[in-house]
Amino acid sequence: MTTEDLRSNPPTLMNECEVAVFLGICPRSVRNFTTRGLLPVIRLGRRRLFRRDAVLAALTKLETGWRS
Repeated sequence: MTTEDLRSNPPTLMNECEVAVFLGICPRSVRNFTTRGLLPVIRLGRRRLFRRDAVLAALTKLETGWRS
């Protein structure tokens, strides 16, 4: 899967690197946002997975004001 494919047709469950490509940010920022509670994460052992719809909902919530 290429970067453009990932951005135009992301999988339902994404790992940290896939979320970074999807959002156009670096993987370190994804880790920071997860640690700060801004991005919801599913932890399976050592793996960190992100649901596409939850990531988009978190972005919408940030857009409209996190405390709203």
